[in-house]
Amino acid sequence: MAQSAPVFGSTLAPGFSDPVHDAQAAFRAILETMSRPGKIADLSLPLPAPPPLNPASAAVCLTLLDYDTRLWTDAGTETAASQWLTFHTGCRFCEAPQADVALITAPHGMPDLETFPVGEPERPEASALVIIQVEDLQTGPGVHLHGPGIESRARLAPLGLPPTFWTRRLDIVGRYPLGIDLVFTCGASLASLPRTTRTEV
Repeated sequence: MAQSAPVFGSTLAPGFSDPVHDAQAAFRAILETMSRPGKIADLSLPLPAPPPLNPASAAVCLTLLDYDTRLWTDAGTETAASQWLTFHTGCRFCEAPQADVALITAPHGMPDLETFPVGEPERPEASALVIIQVEDLQTGPGVHLHGPGIESRARLAPLGLPPTFWTRRLDIVGRYPLGIDLVFTCGASLASLPRTTRTEV
């Protein structure tokens, strides 16, 4: 039996209008921001995501999640957003310590980053990608960035993170090659912070 699209409000919740082209555009933006930490990319894609997802988070999820992906999200598993994600990606929901991808829509109350997998010495790639929705990408308490992809230094200033966020991330950076890769989203914009990037408050 064909599966019908989930509904939020009185409107159908479609995914990408052009799945191949839009997913490629989103993937290029993710790769570009991962290779150039501090860069902010805009995803001008017509994507009516159900609350509390913003368009950039929705695009990242549609691009990276599939039937083999274990997802943890603070948005809950019985909401319009979770139904939309399941329908369009086939992802499976799990507890935070088992997540391949974590989606955080309310960062003020987010778990410590070390709640999510940071990889294992033999398999450092077995770690989580954490997507964090923030209030802004340029007006928060900024951090200076150093590392691969940065010629001298760059700056990133996501607004709305917990006060201890950067200190807790520093603890994980010291365990490289273990670590967690981050994608910050706001509206239709995103910026990324790979585990190789060092931060200076």
